[in-house]
Amino acid sequence: MNGIKTIPIGKAKDIRGVRFGRLVVLDRVENKYNKTAWLCKCDCGNYITAVGTGLTNGDCSSCGCKRHHDIAGKKFGRWTAIEMTNKRSSSGDVIWKCVCECGTLGEVKKSKLSDGTSKSCGCLARELTSERQSKAGLDLTGKRFDRLVAIKPSGKKNYDGRLWVCKCDCGNYTEATARGLNGGRITSCGCKRIEHITKLGKSHIGKNNPLYNHTLTDEERATTLFQRTSAQYKGIRIETLKRDNFECVVCSSNKNVVAHHLDGFDKHKDKRFDLDNLVTLCGDCHKEFHHAFGYGGNTREQFENYFKNKTKLLFNQK
Repeated sequence: MNGIKTIPIGKAKDIRGVRFGRLVVLDRVENKYNKTAWLCKCDCGNYITAVGTGLTNGDCSSCGCKRHHDIAGKKFGRWTAIEMTNKRSSSGDVIWKCVCECGTLGEVKKSKLSDGTSKSCGCLARELTSERQSKAGLDLTGKRFDRLVAIKPSGKKNYDGRLWVCKCDCGNYTEATARGLNGGRITSCGCKRIEHITKLGKSHIGKNNPLYNHTLTDEERATTLFQRTSAQYKGIRIETLKRDNFECVVCSSNKNVVAHHLDGFDKHKDKRFDLDNLVTLCGDCHKEFHHAFGYGGNTREQFENYFKNKTKLLFNQK
């Protein structure tokens, strides 16, 4: 019962069914302190193991509830004991259901209530911390940090310190550390960064984009876009990867593989869907090639030169 292993009565005096105070003996269990021990059920519903001599001499007459039943309604700091639960700690201490002055319910060991170890659900510690911070000049309440106004401590903390609830000028609420606010690293709920990225994105649309090719006509531009996204282009890409076993033809890596045009897509329209004009490259080799030779007007000769130097380098590294 309750994971407790019972054993035969043996030569011990059979006291099964006998009552000792609030305890009724159920069965014999393995010895405790080299003395005969018994499994008992308390009137409160809990089960305990007790030494036979402790039962017979009156030292053990309950599971512990008898000496703890009288604290209901008593206050311990901000806690008020409501009722005893059926739970016990590993040491046998009774667990009490309590309510804090702030309204939070909790379960607390009787010993922690009695010795003052637990005085509240945690709200007292948070208030004391806030008070200490205020006295130390760390009270940010009402202070402005660019778009943010500090409202109150959140009671939480992260790797950078304690968090404050802040209201942004855009109306959103966010949490930020005092260190981040005072250091100027956190200046909004995130809306400032979004506005900057949006503005930057708009400034790089169309002809403002550094990669915009001004030599193409609108018709050529539309044709190129269509071919880049067409089912035919997607199909030839898959054929290329399958042919090369989804491995880079330069370094044999299979990470982020792409289909690369030997004679560039932009200048060689007749070879855009030519399987012999495509090879599989991994993401790193593809970036390395274009970093060396640019992103326009690429040729087969450039790739052969890159392939020769790259494979030679890889061979020397082995």
